[in-house]
Amino acid sequence: MVNECQSSPYDSVHIKPDSRCIRLLRVHPPVSNQAEEDPIQCDLFVADLAAEPAFTALSYVWGAFAPEPHKVHYEKFAIPVSSNGYSALLHLRRKLGEFTVWMDAVCINQQDDRDKEQQIPLMGDIYAGASTVYVWLGEDSPSTKHAIGWLSTTGFVDYCFRDGNVDGQLFAKPRVWAAVCSYHRRRWSLKKSYAALRTTTRAVFTGQILYWVIPFSRKLRLKRRVGFATTDQIEDFLRCEWVERIWTFQEIMLANNPVIVRGDHHISWSRFIVSVIFHSTVYGPTYSENLVLHHWVDLILDRVYVQDALSDPTNTCTDDTEHQRLVHYCDFIWTVVGNLKMLRVWYMSTVVAIPIVCATGLFLDIALWKNGTALVVLVWGILIPASVFILFAAIKVLVPNPPLKLRSNPSAERRLNTKPVVPNSILETLRIRKATNPKDMSFGLHSVLRQTSEKLLPTVDYKTATGTIYTRLALYLMEESESLHLLSLAAQAHLSDAPSWVPDFSQNLDPVNDRGNLPATQPEWRLDEDDPESLIVQGAIVDTILSKWIIMSTASTYHESEWAEHTANIRTIQQLIKGCWSALGYITVANVFLLSSSFDYRDLGAYLFFLWRTRHKNPSTVLSLLLSSAWFFTPSHFLGWTRYSQVLKVHIEFCNFVCSRYALVQLEKKLAILPHPVEMGDGIAIISGVPELLVVRRSGDSVRLVSRTTTGVMDSTQDANKVTQGGTTELLGLSYIKAKTKGAQFEDMTII
Repeated sequence: MVNECQSSPYDSVHIKPDSRCIRLLRVHPPVSNQAEEDPIQCDLFVADLAAEPAFTALSYVWGAFAPEPHKVHYEKFAIPVSSNGYSALLHLRRKLGEFTVWMDAVCINQQDDRDKEQQIPLMGDIYAGASTVYVWLGEDSPSTKHAIGWLSTTGFVDYCFRDGNVDGQLFAKPRVWAAVCSYHRRRWSLKKSYAALRTTTRAVFTGQILYWVIPFSRKLRLKRRVGFATTDQIEDFLRCEWVERIWTFQEIMLANNPVIVRGDHHISWSRFIVSVIFHSTVYGPTYSENLVLHHWVDLILDRVYVQDALSDPTNTCTDDTEHQRLVHYCDFIWTVVGNLKMLRVWYMSTVVAIPIVCATGLFLDIALWKNGTALVVLVWGILIPASVFILFAAIKVLVPNPPLKLRSNPSAERRLNTKPVVPNSILETLRIRKATNPKDMSFGLHSVLRQTSEKLLPTVDYKTATGTIYTRLALYLMEESESLHLLSLAAQAHLSDAPSWVPDFSQNLDPVNDRGNLPATQPEWRLDEDDPESLIVQGAIVDTILSKWIIMSTASTYHESEWAEHTANIRTIQQLIKGCWSALGYITVANVFLLSSSFDYRDLGAYLFFLWRTRHKNPSTVLSLLLSSAWFFTPSHFLGWTRYSQVLKVHIEFCNFVCSRYALVQLEKKLAILPHPVEMGDGIAIISGVPELLVVRRSGDSVRLVSRTTTGVMDSTQDANKVTQGGTTELLGLSYIKAKTKGAQFEDMTII
């Protein structure tokens, strides 16, 4: 019974300090048949993890609260929960009836920092001890229903796992060619499809019309309700906030028996990851700009690493581990895809060769009037390719398991067939994931780090300053990973109350160029004994910024009031080009276009051609010319002509792009584009163990990190602050790097 004097639902379920007790939520089944309308009634009780209680856990994103918040009812109390969390409980109640679940929004007193500081270190044990962890991705839609139906059946699992059970026994020799033949049988029928159907215009013009042999087959497939999905539908399913949050990363890394839930549809984690790996293998090279797909693949591999570190600390991997099973499947599916591509080349060669031979025979028949010769050419030209193809196909069909060595997937081999280094994957996680409270960027990883490292971590304390929390995290990552890659992140953004070598993990950061052009060097660092916030590394300053060009920001369309800004920008670009006309200024402008996929290559050619023609004219005259409606000739366009107004549009976009992210600078013997906020006098430094050059600012005998010399390539279809997978573009050029780093003399460099 509830005490009338209690003012909080947590008064009757108080947890003793320093205990391993948690609160659990028992959700009652709906009272009536209208499950959606019945309020959620529940019990809240305390359980000791040491007693191994039976419960499930929920991994989800809080999201926003409704204007009138949804509530779960416990005795006389109504506990508010977010709309997304309430929706997850409704769907699970409809699916499971009565169930016991751990849900952070209810089971932790969110108004009490002491309660959070006690419960957060236990979250790893909670998700590892749950019988099932439900990963709630959100409400479903017609699009996501198609996607989850396809994800539940694709991947050729029948030819790699016995009985098609991804948790079952692997075949000693995967049935590669049986999978290939099965794929072709389904291509010629309306049965369920293995590969997702492309829906983009780009796909149609890259061979998709030839890919579907039967007329109207693709349209008939799309109308079916089960077993078919388009690449857009798969991306729509995978695109969710859950994959971008720091807390959900920790939860899935340590989760026991995770199950993906979208609306009323469930799919086991082991089946889900096989389908995602298959989809990324088939479409990864074509859809390399798909950040969502790459984030999921990285998440899957990170979980494999963490689970291996927990279950096999000695790294004596066996074939039964999830790691080795995934390696085996990746090799199998890469071999299948490779043979499908080989057969497609054979098809296309046959389709092209037969008409050529027939045309040759017909030409000889007409031109030489030698029917016998023409007939021989015609018959042999048809029979030889056809007979070779039939023989080739017959051998593969009759021999289900040919002695064929599995081809390895280069990306899978790079990620899977190497010793896992959890701190390095944590660094990438910190870059792409976010939290509402900046301090949670560290606290949200506390359980993962505690489970995978023997080092004692600082306790969770929300009263500690964010700069101090990030400094401790940076030191931990450098010590555990034996790497200085995080200096590349720190050069992009750091807090005002922390040293410049500590990244601001709460910001959107570009990838680390871990395959940079610098010669391989070993990281060497130590803290200054007199100043623990100063980091001493081995480095050298190899160049200095001598001057900087200023590009002014303007409106996206021309306004008369901004005449002075536009003429100043034109003058700056003219000086940039004329100041070093050995193609450097010209190439510098061109490089800016290459940093953003929003620029069309034809517009690039027209703009560069225009700059070359007008480099000696008065800026006011150039601007007046751009404001005219006249046409001018450019070799970059198909018809050779474009309007000056289009060039003006590109010029404004170019200037605003540079102004927002980059600075045009003059080094000792080079023009360059560097990310903000570089200034005159800054140095270009090489640091031992860092895979790219960094920009530093001198401060007495020490330096501060200012910027980097690589940048992410922006994608116009994504968030303006995000970059495409892969990454990074070197701004200074390979020849410059080789010239400056050759023979560089390293010495102690203090970063403050």
